[in-house]
Amino acid sequence: MLKNLNLPTKFLILGVLVIVSVGLPSKLLYDVEKGLVDVSYQELMGVKPLNDVTLLVQSLQAHRSLSSSYLDASGSGADLAVATASVQQSFQALQPALLSMYPDSGMHEHFENSKNAFGELVARVQGFGLTPSRSYQLHTAIIDELMSEVMPHIMEGSGLSYDPAAKTYHLIIANYEGVPFVIEGVQNLKGIVNGYADSSLIELTGPLRDVHHNLEAAFEASGDERIQTQLNTLESLQATLKNLITPIVTASISQGDVASINAQLNQVSQGL
Repeated sequence: MLKNLNLPTKFLILGVLVIVSVGLPSKLLYDVEKGLVDVSYQELMGVKPLNDVTLLVQSLQAHRSLSSSYLDASGSGADLAVATASVQQSFQALQPALLSMYPDSGMHEHFENSKNAFGELVARVQGFGLTPSRSYQLHTAIIDELMSEVMPHIMEGSGLSYDPAAKTYHLIIANYEGVPFVIEGVQNLKGIVNGYADSSLIELTGPLRDVHHNLEAAFEASGDERIQTQLNTLESLQATLKNLITPIVTASISQGDVASINAQLNQVSQGL
């Protein structure tokens, strides 16, 4: 059949074949690269709200401690008022941002519940309608709802939970799914030391193991010495915690040791 075609037609057919053989793989490569860029952009868009919720949790942890000390008449009402305003502002600023970015997410009911529960809690604390330990429990419930229901929805909605690169995936999981729970565990140790919480709130073994595993996996995938430094820091903090947990759990702490242990636990939190 080709023998019957003139030379210009043969060149035309050859040109079409070349375009198809080069253009199709190029188009596929473009689609793959564009998909990776889109995924990276979506993940990047999730980082700020996730960091903002993390900061809100930290503000609630501070408010929890100040509320309990205020209720037992050892804390400052002025400091508590500043902390209250900070938490309220965070709730107000975050809610429309989350609704705009993830309008169909199931997190919004939980966020609204947390915000309303905080408003009711503030009123009860201000009216001295709670014991220090009950205030601590109610704060902890709000913190748990934010960490267990809101943060995972942002992780999934932004794609951060499914990052395709091993190094960044394990770093993301360590820093956003592990470290916040370790810090909450350390804060609860402070609550126990100060008499506001009981030892049932100690949940450090699992979160510490998960963070260590993911940092190890990130280092194996990348060989990045900065991650090894993080691992070394984590192991040092684990050793400090191991020495502190036994006397805390067994309640073998003298009143004179409370300030020292609180300072060491603060250093662990800052190290994380």
